[in-house]
Amino acid sequence: MTERNEWDRVGKVVYAESEEQSDKAYSKWAQDYDKDVKSLKFVANDSMVQHSFDLIKNDESSLMLDVAAGSGLTALAFRNAGYKGMCDAIEINAAMLEIAKQKGIYRNSICQAVTATEPLPVQQNSYDFAAISGAFLENHLPQGCVPHIVDALKIGGLMIFNSRNTDQNAKYQKVLWDILVSQVEQGRISLVRSVEAPYYNEQSRESGKPMTARYSVYKRMK
Repeated sequence: MTERNEWDRVGKVVYAESEEQSDKAYSKWAQDYDKDVKSLKFVANDSMVQHSFDLIKNDESSLMLDVAAGSGLTALAFRNAGYKGMCDAIEINAAMLEIAKQKGIYRNSICQAVTATEPLPVQQNSYDFAAISGAFLENHLPQGCVPHIVDALKIGGLMIFNSRNTDQNAKYQKVLWDILVSQVEQGRISLVRSVEAPYYNEQSRESGKPMTARYSVYKRMK
């Protein structure tokens, strides 16, 4: 496996020791982010679209919420697949959000953290689906934000996300799955689809193999 500077930049955000450290690393990476992930054959957004597009509401009245939107590649993937509706973005990092805004996809873009304790800064019960790609990992999105994302959806709306299948992410994932199970048991959401699919097609430093992720779709029930 070839050593690459792109993996160095990935590592600085994935292995950040705090949310602040992660945020600073993204600010430094923002201008090169799209180029780097393309070079590393980052396919998480394409995989997400592939395994959820047939489920979403897709007309001009549809409303998507891109949570932890980064540079806008998730919304762009949906748009390139033929998504006809509107998109709003929430992203904590101003430099990344500026890159996202330049893509001309978003109706509204909000530069703010998503937390485990506060509602999302959007109209509740209003989105047809929320997409969360590459953000369910340590020092990115807290697992406890899941109920707040659900609150932003219409009844019947979908929460679509991925979570990396790596040893480094295993502890985080367990807490995430526990919260999702709790939401299911409360009758708030139901599982629609869950598949394992590619995340990076380039060999990763963590395993020496292409990385996969769990891609999940949950529906808000009440």
